[in-house]
Amino acid sequence: MSSWPVFAKCVNCEKEKRLKYMNECSHCYKDVCKSLSCCSLFPCANKENIVLCHSCQDQIEEKLVLVMDFSKLQLLKKKIKNNSTHVRVN
Repeated sequence: MSSWPVFAKCVNCEKEKRLKYMNECSHCYKDVCKSLSCCSLFPCANKENIVLCHSCQDQIEEKLVLVMDFSKLQLLKKKIKNNSTHVRVN
């Protein structure tokens, strides 16, 4: 007795694909296909990938704030000016 393949619909491209070609978004838990146009994969410490659909990725990126430490930036500018950014090997 053979079992029929299970299909699921991708949230982004809205195509029906077999379940083995789908991932689940780690943020909204919806099905997305494994193509790079529909999701992004990020490596994790426990050898699993974090999968984010592009709509969740956009929501997370909106919340990120760039923080710059200007004291370190001034030090880097000084090192570049003095040409001392490379490491000396004896």
